[in-house]
Amino acid sequence: MSNSYSVRNPRTGKVDYWITPPTPEQLNIQCSRLREAQIDWQHKGLEWRIEVLQAWKQALLSQKDDLIQALVADTGRWSVSVMEFDSLIFSIDRWCRLAPELLSVEEEKVTAIPFINMKNECVPYSLVGVISPWNFPLLLSAIDTIPALLAGCAVVVKPSEFTPRFIQPLSEAIASVPQLQHILAYFEGTGDTGAAL
Repeated sequence: MSNSYSVRNPRTGKVDYWITPPTPEQLNIQCSRLREAQIDWQHKGLEWRIEVLQAWKQALLSQKDDLIQALVADTGRWSVSVMEFDSLIFSIDRWCRLAPELLSVEEEKVTAIPFINMKNECVPYSLVGVISPWNFPLLLSAIDTIPALLAGCAVVVKPSEFTPRFIQPLSEAIASVPQLQHILAYFEGTGDTGAAL
């Protein structure tokens, strides 16, 4: 999997971009790090995670031009790429607004047996893997990522190898939010990378 993979530009038809998928060992190391960081991420609480995602939204807005240019190069679509970026920003705000209600702790309930009480509790997965398609590469890579992060999960994402150019500016936005960079990772890769995840 360590060989480069060529990517064709949909507007020109020419190969003008290459990705180098990580090895299975590199994936295992990174996934282990994400799982370790998830424990602290979960225990910091929902309000803190909302603040971090709002900081990520600001970082994304500062990378807007680069992200849209990368999406246009990946898909050949200008207006749809702008809409895709705007939809991502809206999605972050929407999930941050809904999360407190969706993740609220339920009151303990009395059952028919007097000495048995019942309480539901949401427990996040330590690591959620997202393998996303090519048609809306930015939005569809984040559509499950955002609620998973808010729920307290760490997330690893492998977008389609046909539309990888947006990963670099997106990763820069992630890296600019120190609290996020250890619990969210995007990997370039092929189908073999997704299978290894």
